[in-house]
Amino acid sequence: GLTVAGSGLVFMASDGTPRNNRAQNKQFNDAMRELKINDKSLIRRIHEAISGQNLTYREIIEVAKMFIGN
Repeated sequence: GLTVAGSGLVFMASDGTPRNNRAQNKQFNDAMRELKINDKSLIRRIHEAISGQNLTYREIIEVAKMFIGN
């Protein structure tokens, strides 16, 4: 699994995400950065929503936007 920014969150490898843990970490963190999300509680909730969903980068962005009302 992959830990996201010390939050204890694990992002499982799947077809929609890169298999390399560092690439997964970068993809998730890049998505959070793109949307300017830095609240750890919010990041944790977004991660829980997408974990195991085989989402692409764009899909992660779309799910995260639902959490922030965009």
